[in-house]
Amino acid sequence: MSAAKAVILLAATAAAAPRLDAQPAFPHREWRVVMRDAVGTTVSIDSAAISRTGDGVFMVRTATRFPERLELENGLQFTGEVDVEELNCGADSIRGFVSQLYADTMLVRLVPLANTWEPVPENRRPVFAAHCEYLRSSFAASLPRTYRADAVEEAPRLANRGAAADALWREYPPRLRAAGQRGRVVLRFRITERGAVDLASISLDSFSDPAFAEAAIRVASTLRFRPARLDGEGVAVWVTLPINFEPANGNENPFADAGPGAPLQRQPRPEIPPSMRPE
Repeated sequence: MSAAKAVILLAATAAAAPRLDAQPAFPHREWRVVMRDAVGTTVSIDSAAISRTGDGVFMVRTATRFPERLELENGLQFTGEVDVEELNCGADSIRGFVSQLYADTMLVRLVPLANTWEPVPENRRPVFAAHCEYLRSSFAASLPRTYRADAVEEAPRLANRGAAADALWREYPPRLRAAGQRGRVVLRFRITERGAVDLASISLDSFSDPAFAEAAIRVASTLRFRPARLDGEGVAVWVTLPINFEPANGNENPFADAGPGAPLQRQPRPEIPPSMRPE
């Protein structure tokens, strides 16, 4: 895909979203280049974050890197785009979840996508074909299936509520906590058949403040779940999880029903809301 075509595509998806100040990049990814054009634009796939969600269907994180800085009509400059999407290689269709624009390693814009299956646009067919060729011919084709959380008999449930509350309090950005500022971050990630968070799969769906976004990713790394179950067996699932940062409420004890594993020293800290279960 040429840089000129990429600018047109990105402008169409990004124009309505508010601009963000530069953000730290996500943790290191294992990018595998699947396509490179004559001017130096590269298209890659994050091999550490691939999940097989059906026969010829994959959840992936893809990246397009441009050889020089590009600019949208509103003045936003960027050097790359990272998308979280699901590819149906058998039906030539694609479902986008979120698109992120980067200036070098810094996130400058996040755009939620439609989350509906659509035919692959004509100008994306070469890129789609390159991704599917890699997915079908690599380890990805033999991965165990990962399900959507609404497609299983028993959804995953948060198992370490006390540790999660500790992490929320510990990671709450001090400046924002001192100001009494609340925050909300929505993450998308994979929960394994053992109930662990697949750290390589974490992506941002939305956030109210960059500092909360960073903190939420660190909180997610501490979460443990009772696995989703299908036909009596634990299975891996994709979930969308809201994480809410709330200022401490007086001396209320949020661990009254936390059960085993609650910390010995209990002090005011943000309460884990009911929404701390995958949607």
